[in-house]
Amino acid sequence: MVVLVDASDSQMAVLADLVESLSAADATLNAMMAARDGMLALAGRVAVDIARQGAHPDRGDMTIRAVAAEIGQRLRVSDRTIERRIGDASWLVDGFPAVWQAQAAGRISSAHARVIIDAGSHLEDDAVRAAYAAAVLPFAEVESPNRLRPIANRIAERFHPRSIDDRHKAARPKRRVWTADTDDGMADLHVHAPAVLIHAMMDRLSQMAHRLREENQKAKRDATTAGIPFDADDRTVDEIRADLIADLVLTGTPTGHDTTDTLLTEI
Repeated sequence: MVVLVDASDSQMAVLADLVESLSAADATLNAMMAARDGMLALAGRVAVDIARQGAHPDRGDMTIRAVAAEIGQRLRVSDRTIERRIGDASWLVDGFPAVWQAQAAGRISSAHARVIIDAGSHLEDDAVRAAYAAAVLPFAEVESPNRLRPIANRIAERFHPRSIDDRHKAARPKRRVWTADTDDGMADLHVHAPAVLIHAMMDRLSQMAHRLREENQKAKRDATTAGIPFDADDRTVDEIRADLIADLVLTGTPTGHDTTDTLLTEI
């Protein structure tokens, strides 16, 4: 690298050793996390076996919770967290064994494994998942998790038994809006809808926010040049976007979805 031109030979040697050591440490951490997942998956199997012996009607749900509580108490983690980890680990170990083995060998990280699993979660057949994993792992070994995500999604799409159009039609009825309260009197508004509409909404909000911010900055520069007192609007683009969507929702009218008595616009 150009910025290292001034480094001495000894400094470059130290840096090379550090890079190798960090690489080895990272591979060891990934292998240990894979080992932990293997033990968690085994705990899930033990719980199912115990439930099967007792012919439990819940197919092991209560037994898994009891096992999770035992592990959580020792690890000082909630049983719900352990139960979730058991589920995730079982899906990795049993559903994507090649991915788990690659992580255990230190070739990929847990973040890579998560990206691969998320992209291929809809693949139900064992053989199809194995073929998908074989196709995506070479990319996982050379790309970062963020760069891997679109690659994994494209590869997974090739193995999907249903076309994207069919899946989109089936997914559309799941569109919804919900809220989640956060700290300091704030809350989040979530919208799950067709991607083309969500991206179009975000694009419109962004264009409006940037246009307004540019106008605010211009007014500020003009006032400063003229020596006129000016109460500057220094909101960020994110702040303006949030204010715009609140303004549009609360003051706009649902012209495309009014009731027959036209009273919906009165709300």
